[in-house]
Amino acid sequence: MPFSFCRLSTRQLLALCVVLLGTVTALGLSSRRWLTNTKEMKAVAPSAVQAKNKANPLGNGYLQRKGMWPQLRPTLDAHGDRFEKPGKERVTIVGIINDLASDDKTPSRLIFEFPDKLRLEKQKKDKVHITIFDGKTKFKLGDVLKKEEEDELESLALDSADHFLAGHMQGFTTRFFGARFRLDDGTVRDYKGPFYDIYQLTDQIPHNNNEKREQYKRYFINSDSQLIERITYQTKSNGKDVDVTVQYSGWQIVEGQQLPTTITRLENGKTTMILSISAASLSRRADDGIFTNPQGK
Repeated sequence: MPFSFCRLSTRQLLALCVVLLGTVTALGLSSRRWLTNTKEMKAVAPSAVQAKNKANPLGNGYLQRKGMWPQLRPTLDAHGDRFEKPGKERVTIVGIINDLASDDKTPSRLIFEFPDKLRLEKQKKDKVHITIFDGKTKFKLGDVLKKEEEDELESLALDSADHFLAGHMQGFTTRFFGARFRLDDGTVRDYKGPFYDIYQLTDQIPHNNNEKREQYKRYFINSDSQLIERITYQTKSNGKDVDVTVQYSGWQIVEGQQLPTTITRLENGKTTMILSISAASLSRRADDGIFTNPQGK
């Protein structure tokens, strides 16, 4: 039986978050050697329109089509109009987060608000743990934010189509590698896909100390659907290099917007986290304080 999203009320979403049980499957795709970062890669400067719009890059919280590269406008269209028009800025999803390291399967509710805001609520036994990224800082309600919780927030909020399109609009250095790349080694004669258009974005990752770190990320846009299905980059953990891959799959149309049903994170080729989404709802941006730190930090 095919899976389909349903639109739920806030009360229904909360109830489902507590009782939700599900199964998850890991996804794996091979990567090619030429997809590693190299120093000789040259950056592409922001367009004249991007530079002009940099003082108010998102037009009061929305993308401006004229400030996007022409070849990225089909990608903007493919994901829906919620980045350009008011009314669907907030996406609420319910699902299971499977932490493969600890084998924990946690019922969770995630509230995203464009651009770059995330409230993550995880039901553990009789307590709900709430971590928040307000677009600039990360914190945990009623407790100290752990390093693994900070990393989780950062990945869920910033390893996304939303962040790529917003970053490009803000003038983050972008490079286009080319169109219709394949993921295998090129030896299969009857390769049928998928094919990808690949971009590199010099991301600006915010820290709680008001500093930012540069992160080179590669975005794999399906050449046919124009959906962003794969993000890769290299980071460090305990002083060691870690190759990260984030995969988006099982796309469904919800209120005219494309949303994935599965988000998978791999580190050095090994699956570490799977978010299996069971329900989704879209709503207008609201000044209700759900992304606000009560301690004022």
